[in-house]
Amino acid sequence: MKTVTVTALNHRGNLVLMLSFEKDQALISICKKLEAQYSATHRGWYIPWGEGQKKILEKSFHGIAEITFETKNEKQPANIPIRNVFPKATELSLRNQENLDQFISFLRSKRFAESTIKNYSSALRIFLHFYKDKSVDEITPLD
Repeated sequence: MKTVTVTALNHRGNLVLMLSFEKDQALISICKKLEAQYSATHRGWYIPWGEGQKKILEKSFHGIAEITFETKNEKQPANIPIRNVFPKATELSLRNQENLDQFISFLRSKRFAESTIKNYSSALRIFLHFYKDKSVDEITPLD
């Protein structure tokens, strides 16, 4: 019998269930019916994490493949979504939020990729959140 390995992991900032298996058209067809998306990065199909997904997967693959659930992902802990680790925009002072918006506009004017803008602005947001009591002009190299 075919085997489908299900692993909870963070993919592009969202907690998902990754379905991994050797290439098989019948299994791919089931994934498409589940509206799963393929990730070239992780080389597998994924669906959003949610209550009841385990039962849906078991029902969908019943009699076609054996499902194995992995509880641990070596790359990232499955129980901590990335998007909850970073501070929200509302946690910045108005002045620092304006500085962040100017930085994003600058990156866009230089035609940086959206993924690069997202990564750079996330890093800057964390930095500005750490120094939330200071404006950008007041931050020194000694800080």
